[in-house]
Amino acid sequence: LIFTSGPVSLPARYANVGIDLAATRVRLIDLVALALGVVLVLGISMLMRRSRFGIALRAAAADPSTASTMGIDVRNVYAVTFGLAAALAAIAGVIVGIGLSFTPTSGLAYLTIGFTVVVLGGLGSVSGTLVAAMLVGLAQAIGGALFGPVYQLLTVYLLFIALLALRPQGLFGGPAS
Repeated sequence: LIFTSGPVSLPARYANVGIDLAATRVRLIDLVALALGVVLVLGISMLMRRSRFGIALRAAAADPSTASTMGIDVRNVYAVTFGLAAALAAIAGVIVGIGLSFTPTSGLAYLTIGFTVVVLGGLGSVSGTLVAAMLVGLAQAIGGALFGPVYQLLTVYLLFIALLALRPQGLFGGPAS
């Protein structure tokens, strides 16, 4: 009752400012989202591969009891990971809120797209997630242009089914066991 169920977006003067490329208008917020996404994915990849925390996180995820016996505070690693995930979700929420409108029920669409991206990229592959996100974005754009915006998600799901049939482990995942 307080917040209503109508679509809402976060007010920002630069939300609709953009540049024209050929016959397409590219909004500044979309370019910011792309750049921020790439920087965050590269940062997370470096964190996971080159830091003590990344090593501890991978060890805790693979075998918590063994990681604990090796001196890793697994509960602390999980808590910090949860905090980082919440921070990334907040950043994404702000970008989505500025660039698009949202409703109380719009989270499911973003959740399914996120799930699709992670599975297509290969579980545990940060670079695969980036490539899969680009493919899913292209599939949405092409599907929306060819069949109409109503069928954008259908195009993503068809891509998801086709790629899973060809590579069940994802684009950058290891061999399926």
